[in-house]
Amino acid sequence: MIAEILQKVLEYRKKAGEYLLNYYKEIDQGNREKAGESLWEAFSCLVNAMYLLSKGKPVTRHDEMIRFAQYFLLSVIKEGKEYARIVKDVQKLHSNFYHFFLDDEEFNELCAKTLKLIEILRKYL
Repeated sequence: MIAEILQKVLEYRKKAGEYLLNYYKEIDQGNREKAGESLWEAFSCLVNAMYLLSKGKPVTRHDEMIRFAQYFLLSVIKEGKEYARIVKDVQKLHSNFYHFFLDDEEFNELCAKTLKLIEILRKYL
């Protein structure tokens, strides 16, 4: 069982890296909504991996994943409060993929924050 969990965690981590590369590719091509969704996917994979390591089972609900990410950041990271707020913002990138509501300024700000958050999560994973 432990071997399967570790294998799945490695798969999540690898997939997060692929999504991060997709983000840069989509940004270069001017596909903002796809780029933002790729950042969301990278974030999601990292949180899913951490959840699996912590709980021994996969997360099954979106709201559960978000709560876990916020709890982790608040309890482990010195600037956790700031990063826990960013978790809420990351969801906007996911919604924007479907609803196209972010202007350039907010989109760029969210991407910068999300990239910082992803780096923190990668470091701890």
